[in-house]
Amino acid sequence: MEIYCSTGVFLGRMNGGNYHLLTENGHHIHCDGFELMLFPMWYDKLGEMTAELRSSGLRFPVLHADKAIGDQISSAPDSEFGACLDKWKVNLETACAIGAQKVVTHIWGIPDSDRYLERLYARVLLLRETALSYGLDMLCENCCCVYGSPLAHFRDLLRLEPGIGFTIDTRPAQFHRELEAECAAAELWQGAVRHLHISDFHGEKGDWKALYPIPAPGRGDVDYPAFFAHLKRVQYQGTMSLESPCMHPDHLDWETINTYLAFLQNGIQ
Repeated sequence: MEIYCSTGVFLGRMNGGNYHLLTENGHHIHCDGFELMLFPMWYDKLGEMTAELRSSGLRFPVLHADKAIGDQISSAPDSEFGACLDKWKVNLETACAIGAQKVVTHIWGIPDSDRYLERLYARVLLLRETALSYGLDMLCENCCCVYGSPLAHFRDLLRLEPGIGFTIDTRPAQFHRELEAECAAAELWQGAVRHLHISDFHGEKGDWKALYPIPAPGRGDVDYPAFFAHLKRVQYQGTMSLESPCMHPDHLDWETINTYLAFLQNGIQ
């Protein structure tokens, strides 16, 4: 199983999304590649950024699409959804430019979350079809939602499109207290779950105020021994990315990040 590091671990508003921190220091991080989280601040310089990423010698097997796409899937009126499709295509082009094969996607967001399911599902399937036309695997993420359950929505989507793929993030799974149920959903582990996000959560079920700060894996409430045992039991063949943040304004703390990655590497051995 390949283990990646999300660039969202160390890039963000605190350092202005300074991707030079990645290209200059990423070789110190002990992972099999990086999941590039695409920030809106980068749209006007994607060409120069992707060129620098390609020349760095680092691998980028996964792109995490702009989170605003999830907001638009949830909430954009039909008359404005074309803008979401245009943004989605830019994300897909960026994934191709960096050599990614998988694109992780939020499929709901603010303000409507999972309120309008029929519309949401139709839009998700349209985005998936577009991703396939680029040769990319769109993986829907189990983000925290307001009206229902990520697991219920995954099951609905799987019934609508048996080939659809998912990313399970342990933090929202713990927020909804459904990680155990997700592990028990055999239909998800027959090829539908193809990527994992690993961080942690400490708080009561449904406590939105507890979503931040994000603990390092193993320092919150997720039962990682049980989760890793599950992955071994089902012979999980997908990939995973570290997502717990370790961010600084002016440097990349690869020593701390490597301790987080070692927790994952030791857990799946």
